[in-house]
Amino acid sequence: MSDQKYSILIADDSEIFRKFLTRYIQSLDSRFIVHTAGTGTDAFKIIQQERIDIAFLDNIMPDLSGMEILRNITERKINTQIVIISGYATIEIAVEAIKYGALGFIEKPIIDLRPINDYISKVLNTKKTILSAPLKREQRTTFIGQSKKIKEIKDLIEKISYSDSNVLINGESGTGKDIVAKLIHDYSKRKNSKFITVNCSAIPDTLIESELFGYKKGAFTGAIADRTGLFEEAEGGTLFLDEIGDMPLLTQAKVLRAIQNREIKPVGSNTIIKVNVRIIAATNKNLIEQIKKNSFREDLWYRLNVFSIQIPPLRERKEDIVFLAYYFLEFFNLILGKQIKEISKDVLQIFSEYTWEGNVRELENVMERMCVLETTSRITKEHLPERFVINITTNKRGNKLFTFQDTFKESKKAVVEEFERNYIESVLKKTGGNVTKAAEIAGMDRANFKKIYNRYFL
Repeated sequence: MSDQKYSILIADDSEIFRKFLTRYIQSLDSRFIVHTAGTGTDAFKIIQQERIDIAFLDNIMPDLSGMEILRNITERKINTQIVIISGYATIEIAVEAIKYGALGFIEKPIIDLRPINDYISKVLNTKKTILSAPLKREQRTTFIGQSKKIKEIKDLIEKISYSDSNVLINGESGTGKDIVAKLIHDYSKRKNSKFITVNCSAIPDTLIESELFGYKKGAFTGAIADRTGLFEEAEGGTLFLDEIGDMPLLTQAKVLRAIQNREIKPVGSNTIIKVNVRIIAATNKNLIEQIKKNSFREDLWYRLNVFSIQIPPLRERKEDIVFLAYYFLEFFNLILGKQIKEISKDVLQIFSEYTWEGNVRELENVMERMCVLETTSRITKEHLPERFVINITTNKRGNKLFTFQDTFKESKKAVVEEFERNYIESVLKKTGGNVTKAAEIAGMDRANFKKIYNRYFL
């Protein structure tokens, strides 16, 4: 390993936050020299006086904000990469930061520290350290969003991570249930033990019991040797039962006993094995409806639902779309080795109108496609999948299926009509309801004014 030293700056007016992030970064690699600053002025002095490879700047600090420092660095062409951190994140700040050349943008509270790793890895290009092992898709476990609901979920993750209570995560496919489950594990006291995922919908009914509890040699045709089950494999850690709504009823009963008694019995064995695992389950189905249909056990639901997290679909938190799009832009820049800086306004507008039936996973796939195809520094609509142009929404009126262009026209028409109505009403109020005088003030002939009046008020 090289003995080269790397300088990192943490600028934040919170001493606790500075100490926390300093300890974390120093624990990653002994070659990291960490500088800290409690004000913007001190941060800018350090950047001018020292060779700082990467700086994490809080956007709101005494005297100079992180954005002001970023602009100064850009103007003076100082070779320091900047990551803006903000507890008051807005789409405008995120976009402005990227435009001014920021490496990235992180919102507080910082629940997942992996983006810190990713940004440092990208800048220092340390290929053989813990930081920069080749980035894989499964390593991305950041839960992005600034909407009220996402903030509430992040707060809940932080609160429940330290307990051993079971958690049930509800949400449509592609909303990030697996990411939430992994975050809960990563911030729990079990983080140094295994996190085992079981996709209950992907395992045939005849095999799921043996997968979960293991089996003894000769238990059934093909069982040529003993096999450890996933409950036992996750010992001391977390077992994530994904899509548990698809688990067969017979297996549900055995899982319930395993959770209640903290013990399992491998298929074909009479030996009881004690297990110590935390259960996190997830489903895209309405388990209450499943219970009514007798396809899900009510007692198992009660056992799993100690804490419940409901992840909203992307169409119900559209204010997060830009944050997510820019996050995926940085993520695929890192993976693909590209330097794409910006997403065009028309693409962001189209994204905001689209219904995202595949949720965050669909947005990720679209951004990957566009980043792969883009050869400039700016994402444009040229590389949007065809479905975005042909059928941007599923809004129906009569038999007509509106495209994005139609929806935009409809929205524009509604704005014009609202303005027109309010204007006619205000002019009439000034003239005490006298249509002739109102038409004169509006600069219209009486007949046209009356026609518009009749449209809205008769």
